[in-house]
Amino acid sequence: MQPKPRPIPADQKTGSAISIFTTEKEVVRCGGAARRRASNDRMDLKFFVHRANVMALYRECLRTARRAPVQARADLCEMARQEFRDSIRLSDGNTKDAPNAKMLLQQGRNRLQEIKMMVDMVK
Repeated sequence: MQPKPRPIPADQKTGSAISIFTTEKEVVRCGGAARRRASNDRMDLKFFVHRANVMALYRECLRTARRAPVQARADLCEMARQEFRDSIRLSDGNTKDAPNAKMLLQQGRNRLQEIKMMVDMVK
């Protein structure tokens, strides 16, 4: 049973129209694992946008793996999963380290371009 949302007191409002209500504890899904975070630990806009970019990159990696020859599909999917897990460990979940996060995202995009070129050459 979901806890009922409670209004945020006026002294805790952040001025954001996005989060009007919150719960005491919210479940956050990260890579299949669920973790709890306190209601005062809200996502800021930069983190939200970065997370959307990372998810888009991951989906694009899986789409590229689907275009690969049958023998290489499983390996490419597993490699993508492992690269993203390693990147999570490198960033250590620190959302304040924006330059490192941007660098990891750009490295992922560059790596995806290389894989796309290889998949296109094989086809």
